[in-house]
Amino acid sequence: MIDGTESFVKFGQYSRSTYGFVVGLFSTRMTPFSFMLDFYLYPVFISASLGIGAWGLRREAWWLGIAFLVLGYAIWTIVEYFMHRYAFHHMPGIKPLHMAHHADADGLIGTPTILSMVLIFGLGYLPATFFFGAYAACFIFAGLMAGYLAFAAVHFIVHRATHSRFKFIRKLKRGHAIHHYGNNEYNFGVTTLIWDRVFGTYSDKMR
Repeated sequence: MIDGTESFVKFGQYSRSTYGFVVGLFSTRMTPFSFMLDFYLYPVFISASLGIGAWGLRREAWWLGIAFLVLGYAIWTIVEYFMHRYAFHHMPGIKPLHMAHHADADGLIGTPTILSMVLIFGLGYLPATFFFGAYAACFIFAGLMAGYLAFAAVHFIVHRATHSRFKFIRKLKRGHAIHHYGNNEYNFGVTTLIWDRVFGTYSDKMR
């Protein structure tokens, strides 16, 4: 039989582990589980959003759904650029968190999945429903989420993969390495460097 003291200790250990798990879901200093949560939840929500949008637009407007999906993804790439350039590097309250990532590039530091989803929903899906309607907005929402998932995946790869057979990944990896270890005022794009070229912040030189 477990005596009262042992039961209390076990309850305390369980409470601490549960508390740590919950806090990890909302912290930028992430647990291994919360760090990988994007890759589990985003595909589910992308699929659900596409399914709802396709059901609503019906078969005769499938091309419109694809157009809105591409639009959502394209919007993400420019949001990614300006978010990284201005919010992550200059906005009080956000810059220190991002600089922690620069100081510990391989650490488990990132945006909590719940926070990113709420922001994409609130700043992406809801305005899109106003302009295009709920079902078309589902495709835009899916495109935005796909863009964010690509951002998370590419960022994971460029920091942790030693080599890639794909040329575009090698180019993104070098571009991000220049941003981290060369000059952090260049190469703000993670999934694409197109906007860096457009706005004059692209560099292929480490120093």
